[in-house]
Amino acid sequence: MKIALLFLTRKELNHPRIWQTMLEETENHQFTIYIHSKEPLKDPFFQAYRISTIVPTSYLIHGQAWQVLIQEALKDEDNVKFVYLSESCMPLYPLKDLYHYLICDFNSFMRYSPPWWSRESPREVTEIPVEHRWGNAEWIILNRRHAQ
Repeated sequence: MKIALLFLTRKELNHPRIWQTMLEETENHQFTIYIHSKEPLKDPFFQAYRISTIVPTSYLIHGQAWQVLIQEALKDEDNVKFVYLSESCMPLYPLKDLYHYLICDFNSFMRYSPPWWSRESPREVTEIPVEHRWGNAEWIILNRRHAQ
């Protein structure tokens, strides 16, 4: 059982050596890495993890990038959890501890709330009734069933 780390970045990870060290300290095959970056990566360790399908993104619109990341990660049937991350995310605990915590819980995790943006915002989906409009944080952890 593996956890897919899905990085949606503009370019390099902010702290690549910390991530590299933490990943190297985990047992083999606990994590798989997928990176969707607007710009090509220069870091040799992470270059190999950049997915081949890159779609245009903006600050407000990156749903298609999330989709191509999850589609790529679903190809590996050993991936049972899917964690969305940005280039500025950093684990607060050792990855081996996070691995055991996430693998033992079969739930998905998502934080959402009523929209915090203006109703005039271009991100507002006016076709959906106001009472059904929600916003979510980008830090999402999906189980395989929800990812599919």
